[in-house]
Amino acid sequence: MQTANMRRSLPPAAQLSEWHCSGRKSPWQEEHSTHATIELPLTGMDLREIRGWRAVVDIGAVAMHAGGEAYAVASPSAQPRRATCLSLPMDVMEDWAPDFSPGVVHSSARTACLHRALRRAQRDAE
Repeated sequence: MQTANMRRSLPPAAQLSEWHCSGRKSPWQEEHSTHATIELPLTGMDLREIRGWRAVVDIGAVAMHAGGEAYAVASPSAQPRRATCLSLPMDVMEDWAPDFSPGVVHSSARTACLHRALRRAQRDAE
C-alpha cells in the first residue's frame, strides 16, 4: 500500500495526524507550536499570520509553522475545517529539510485534489 511506503520514508520522530474543527468564527488568536508543522487543509479556510505575513489558508495552500515560534490564526467564517498535519521536532525538520521556511505557500489545484483523493482512499481502506 502506498501510504505505508510514505510513512517509512518519514523521520522516526514525525507525527502524521488529521486536525478537525467543527467551525466557529474567531478573531485573531496567538498560537504556539513546540514542533515544526506542515498543514495541508482538506476542507474550510482560515487566516494565518506567520512572521508578519498574513494569508488565507484553504485547500489551495499549505501552512508551515516553525517549532517555538508564535503565529496567529483567525476564522472569519463558521465553516468546519479539516487538515492533514505533519509535525516534527525543529532539529529533525532542519536535518530533513534544511531550506524549511515558515509561511503559507500556494499549491496547485491538482495537488489539492490529489491530497483529498489520497485521504479518501486511506479512509476507505481502514
